[in-house]
Amino acid sequence: MNPIPSSVPPPKTFCSPGLERVIVKLSLVLQDELESVRRNKKNQQAITALAERKLLSIDKALPLIAKELSVELIDFSEGHASREDSKPLIDKLGHETAIACRILPLSIEQGFVRCAMSDPLDIECIKQAEFLLESAVHPVLCRENQLIDELRLLQGEDAFSGKEFDQIESTESGDSSVEVLVTETKEASDKSGGAANAPPIVRLVNRVLADAARVDASDIHMLPTSSNLEIKFRIDGIMQPHLVIPKRLQSYIVSRIKLLSKMDIAERRRPQDGRFRMRVGKNEVRDLRVSSVPTPFGEKLVLRILKPQLQGVALETSGLPPDTLKRLKRALKGTDRIILVVGPTGSGKSTTLYSALNSVNTGSNTIITVEDPIEYRLEGATQIEVDSKIGMTFASGLRSILRQDPDVILVGEIRDLETAEIAFQAAQTGHLVLSTLHTNDAASAVIRLRDIGLESYIIAGSLSAVLAQRLVRKLCSHCKRPARAEELREVNERYGVEFSDLSVPVGCPECNRTGFSGRLGVFSLLEISAEIRDLIRSEQGESKIDAAGRAYGMRTLGQAALDIVLNQVTSIEEAERVIGESSIREAAEMREKGPSSAAAPREEALEAPSAAQPQSSPTQSTKSAASIASLAEAMNTVSSGDSQDERIIIVDDDRGVRAVMAASLRKAGFEVTEASNGEEALSVLGNNTFDAMVCDLDMPKMDGKQLLAAMRADPELAKLPVLMLTGWDSEEKELDLIKTGANDFVSKSSSPALVIARLRRILN
Repeated sequence: MNPIPSSVPPPKTFCSPGLERVIVKLSLVLQDELESVRRNKKNQQAITALAERKLLSIDKALPLIAKELSVELIDFSEGHASREDSKPLIDKLGHETAIACRILPLSIEQGFVRCAMSDPLDIECIKQAEFLLESAVHPVLCRENQLIDELRLLQGEDAFSGKEFDQIESTESGDSSVEVLVTETKEASDKSGGAANAPPIVRLVNRVLADAARVDASDIHMLPTSSNLEIKFRIDGIMQPHLVIPKRLQSYIVSRIKLLSKMDIAERRRPQDGRFRMRVGKNEVRDLRVSSVPTPFGEKLVLRILKPQLQGVALETSGLPPDTLKRLKRALKGTDRIILVVGPTGSGKSTTLYSALNSVNTGSNTIITVEDPIEYRLEGATQIEVDSKIGMTFASGLRSILRQDPDVILVGEIRDLETAEIAFQAAQTGHLVLSTLHTNDAASAVIRLRDIGLESYIIAGSLSAVLAQRLVRKLCSHCKRPARAEELREVNERYGVEFSDLSVPVGCPECNRTGFSGRLGVFSLLEISAEIRDLIRSEQGESKIDAAGRAYGMRTLGQAALDIVLNQVTSIEEAERVIGESSIREAAEMREKGPSSAAAPREEALEAPSAAQPQSSPTQSTKSAASIASLAEAMNTVSSGDSQDERIIIVDDDRGVRAVMAASLRKAGFEVTEASNGEEALSVLGNNTFDAMVCDLDMPKMDGKQLLAAMRADPELAKLPVLMLTGWDSEEKELDLIKTGANDFVSKSSSPALVIARLRRILN
């Protein structure tokens, strides 16, 4: 008897209970002998294994078993199989299932499929075959080694012939320097016998992997259809067709990938996940995450390609604008805060997080990460991978690492309340926490955390900054061209603004005829100021948080994308695709109107919470509720007027007085921006242009006199008119303010009408 090759995968069942009873009943072997062979089984079923141990003779045993079961016994050496009839049935059943179940469909007869089996009492395999073949199965008995030989003849290398396969193999990959070396474990190699391990299939799969590496694809999609297997690459975020493979090769390709990924090749009805690693060329290593799902035309595979090396990943090279980079680095210096990076899948959040980790990885702190999966290997950090099968979730991993005395914690994603609570608790106890969230923009991250179930006061107390980001494709430097006059006219008419210099994609061999090459990040950073914390605590909506962020210097994704368009790095159509036409339109209108246009809607949004929440902390306010009411009543004495859109910034730590004063100035025709202290005012002044400032004297962090001195020392702010609000009547102190640089002063108890009159005087 020819032994079964070791490369053949083991059967699903060593011996069915029914066949075991028959073997013992016929006294072919003793029960103890059968159990001994079961414990030391290899890749064979019971009768073959017993015969190999010389405990029985197959030539004598099989006729006795067939007679006992009243089933037909066939011998393939005598030509009982018609391969023309078996081939379509094998394609429908699947080669993997046939090998695992030791079953070979022979022919269709009177409403059932006649199938050769080495264990005709294996009910589980019969039911699986009936499901896949969509017909009842009538088993006949055969030798296991003959069945496997017949399957290998039907599905072995003889199947890899014909014009279609020859054409596929003869197609050059386009880059002879790309070599793919797949590292297989011994287990994968043992299971990869037969068709899936045939050299033509190995070469074809390696060629696809090499092509994906050559064009720097992020994903490989293998989509089965009714007539073929389509292979597509995701390049720079866009799906592009790559190869069409004949349908008859589909199962071999899928099996090859599943074997490399340590997935069950016999299971085709359930989604599965796996992974393997390949080496491109001599030095570059890529990790591949594989996902399979069943479809009516076979299994669809998606391979995500990851680069575990962290070379070149840094905040300075991520495309962050200098001002955003500076503010993000400032936030990363905190030790009791959480920083979130938000955006949809594929927007580059993980790369930004690792860049941030690199910037704080000084060697003097402890960094621990909890990820699903680990995408980059970070030297000097402890990285933990989530595995739900063993109970290692984000929440349980976080809970464990808090006992490891970390300084910096990275949480791959906040998905549920438990993870959110532990992450924010970690921030409250002195850790810097970095994580991601799936939201559209920075302000909506707060709403998402509330929807998860996190309390507003917890969010306000620990959230430091939210970085929203997208990735836009860059125009190919080899083929991009300036937009023609008619193209510019169409864009200008569509937006209602004037664009003078735009570039458009063309397409060349360098960019694979797409017109784009590479991607660039688009960022919007929301820093959580004291005023935004108040809005979060009072559970204000997304629009008001967004407006407050803009007033504090946040630039929207639309503004950031429009800058890249005007710098001719990308096209306006690409910016619209990624960011949305409405966001680009809003940014274009704001740019057309000038810097002041960005402030008007923001003050309206800030005014409502100020009026609804007039109370403030006793440590931050010297005003009484009565004085606020008096100011509000005095507003009626203010007449509407035209102040030629002059821009005023009000600096006062009392939100109630600030709101009433701002409303009075708006009624008089001014455009108003608000700040709650001197430090915040300096930040706003650095990013905007104003005509005058109304400033309180007594404020926390930086009082009015300190702010005034800082402004007069700055050449760009030295001449800005300043009206001081004072709470005392002292010539000495008033002279001191004038020497410091105040243009005028007025008592806090004065009516808004008097304040406006003094303001107009210093403006003129």
